[in-house]
Amino acid sequence: MSTPVLAVGLLLAAVGAACAAFPVRLVSLISRLRGKWWVLPVGAAIRVGLGGILVLAAEGSRHPTVVAGLGIFLIAAGVLVLVLGRERIDGWIGWWTARPLWVVRLSSGATLAFGLVLISAA
Repeated sequence: MSTPVLAVGLLLAAVGAACAAFPVRLVSLISRLRGKWWVLPVGAAIRVGLGGILVLAAEGSRHPTVVAGLGIFLIAAGVLVLVLGRERIDGWIGWWTARPLWVVRLSSGATLAFGLVLISAA
């Protein structure tokens, strides 16, 4: 068992479950944070950091290729946030926060599933 992979999986599963359970609060939080200068770099750093943990800890997991692949995906997502820039990301956030709650729950469910895959691979 890889403890770092399990920890990242538990974190993502908990965040996904909480966001799926309380989508109105998630949209409210994102709307309040939208446009703040520090949100994109911090979000990118979190993604890159969690991805790096997964890549480094992949060998100790049950499915190192899957864990490393998910880690690379997270790193790429973090870099992509910075490459796309604030205007594009703000536009996407505006679109996403205007969607019905089932869309918010569905995307939160994807985060939950991501975490559960990591837990099972730990």
